[in-house]
Amino acid sequence: LMPREIFLRKRIDTLASYVNYKPQTSVDIKAVNGLKGGSDWAMHERTIQAFLSAYHTLGTNTYESGDIHMDELLPEGKDAANLLALEDITTTFDAFATDFAVGNANACNAFTTNTPAPTPGTRQNCSQCLVPFPQSKRFSGFDPIVGVAKDPKVLTYYAIRLTAKAHILFSPYGDLEMSAYSAAQPFGSRIGPSLAEAVFNSAGSPTGAPTRCNGPATCNGTVPNLPVKDGESSSPTLASGWAQNDVLFNMYSSGLGVTPNGNAVQQSVTNTDLLKAYHVAMAPNPWEMGRYNIPNDSNDDPFLQSFDETGVRAIWAPLFSGNSTASNSNPAAGIIDYLNQMASNYVNQSQSTQSIFSPAAQAALISQINIYANTALKNGKGEDGEGLNVVRIYDPISTRVDLVGRRDPLAPAIPKTILMRDAVRLKTGWNDVLSSRPPNDYKQKGRTGYSVKFVPLSVLRTASGVTTNGKDSFTNRLPSSNGVGTDTIEMKH
Repeated sequence: LMPREIFLRKRIDTLASYVNYKPQTSVDIKAVNGLKGGSDWAMHERTIQAFLSAYHTLGTNTYESGDIHMDELLPEGKDAANLLALEDITTTFDAFATDFAVGNANACNAFTTNTPAPTPGTRQNCSQCLVPFPQSKRFSGFDPIVGVAKDPKVLTYYAIRLTAKAHILFSPYGDLEMSAYSAAQPFGSRIGPSLAEAVFNSAGSPTGAPTRCNGPATCNGTVPNLPVKDGESSSPTLASGWAQNDVLFNMYSSGLGVTPNGNAVQQSVTNTDLLKAYHVAMAPNPWEMGRYNIPNDSNDDPFLQSFDETGVRAIWAPLFSGNSTASNSNPAAGIIDYLNQMASNYVNQSQSTQSIFSPAAQAALISQINIYANTALKNGKGEDGEGLNVVRIYDPISTRVDLVGRRDPLAPAIPKTILMRDAVRLKTGWNDVLSSRPPNDYKQKGRTGYSVKFVPLSVLRTASGVTTNGKDSFTNRLPSSNGVGTDTIEMKH
């Protein structure tokens, strides 16, 4: 789990660096061809596509190819564009691992070979113990990161200025240099929600939390809990979210084959069973609608097809950018450094905790991560076919074809109040497609995905009303140097 979360975060950071790639100025066709042939074309895709769109629209008859130039008008930060700021969501909670006690209840942390005689009512050899892994302030005084959210005060937008010298017949002034401006914003995506909108943990040490094996003390931190049902509070307690009996029963039964009367418990569990259960657990819940952009397919909408016939979607999400030193050495280096840092912080933990993340366990984990990153990922044969640059995800509202041989609605026995399988309700964008007259078939279905909308340049000067939460003013205003400010003030569109 830990390496996978680290891999995911590194992919997010790389994509953020693409968005924030340093704005380019005086871009011409020669510069674009150089970017296309660079070590990481995806890093420069923003600049390449914007220039070529204008270049091919203008053509090279009225305009000389070498006279067409583009400037990206983007707010700058530390040697980069300031277009996307991701806030770390940090919190404090306890995670638990199941370990096996040797001896009675008092020996859970002793791991001794001197096993006392069995005593009625006490733990015996190999009985299960819950071993806490406190997540609080593990690394140098800061809380662990459990997610990221987009800072609404940093607006994501794109603006350019295009200049070109036009050859105009019979012009008394000769050739004229003309300028054009354009700006756009992406929409249809979600990065979040923020911690204030989604507090995942109940406060304090809640009653009923698992206890340590070596005494009556409850957890040091909190027990993770997520809102599930539509309209549920963002601050769940032990009586809401995942802790509700109907949620637990439905999720367990869907994954491991418990019948409604609870009598037919599956006696053996295979790897396939675990993958099925994991797929169900990762399916969207009603509370998540509108807070995340959830890819999905609608069978009766030909415009909405995110997955192939096997229910798989490939996404470009590189671990490292092309100029990253890590990508040129060992792709696993950053993950290994993180694990080594974790190990150094387990020194003061209980004996049972130390045993789970022992030097031998640490070495074995690092060895496997090295093999995984440098063989499987490099060859595109990682988990679910992932590679260094590409991840593949399964349709979250349908069964996995590779596990059951068909695509059906996922876990249909689970109520809609717990599991979201309605593709139409999951859509995040709306527009009028195909028909503006009744019955408006496709308009009613809505749309999901990523697109852009043109915005007036005056909006980018006012710094209000267009942030993702609709209330914060943004701080990264349109640059006004090099004559841009004078030009945009005169524009009325």
